Amino acid sequence: SAAPSPAESMPPDASIADLPPQDIEAERAILRACISDSEAVRRAGAILTSASFYRLAHATIFAGMQRVAKSGESLDAITLRNELTRVGRLNEVTDTLAEIVGSQMSAANVEAHARIVRSAFVRRQILGVSQRLRESAFDQAEDLDATIRRDVDALLALLGVGRGFALVTAQELMFEWG
Repeated sequence: SAAPSPAESMPPDASIADLPPQDIEAERAILRACISDSEAVRRAGAILTSASFYRLAHATIFAGMQRVAKSGESLDAITLRNELTRVGRLNEVTDTLAEIVGSQMSAANVEAHARIVRSAFVRRQILGVSQRLRESAFDQAEDLDATIRRDVDALLALLGVGRGFALVTAQELMFEWG
């Protein structure tokens, strides 16, 4: 079964405005485009990585799509399912995969959708850096020089994300090499 959506896992007193930047429909559109046109995997992959996806199931599926495409196999529902089974991830994404496969669409706008997802990813990264800065500002025991260096490095890495490069996270490594 798929993980609950971010809105489903929010506290009862939280609002949709409290969610980090994301566009679940754009993520789904990218996955549907890729399953209907294997060239779309390359086009979307030129703009974002699996770590760019907000929903873990979407990231897992996209990483599987990229591995199938890199292997030279033709991407379709069966080759993707086999790849996700091979890496032990199919059970985590079965419901989401069924939804994606059951509602294929054109790949014509995959780059536009990928830019939307990448933008939301960068905004989530900015929120993470700003949260660390805020916490560090209140921590009297923290070494300010080390904090500034760490967070400036993180912000410089975000500049790279905005130019089409991506931060490499532990989550991304898990998907890319899984």
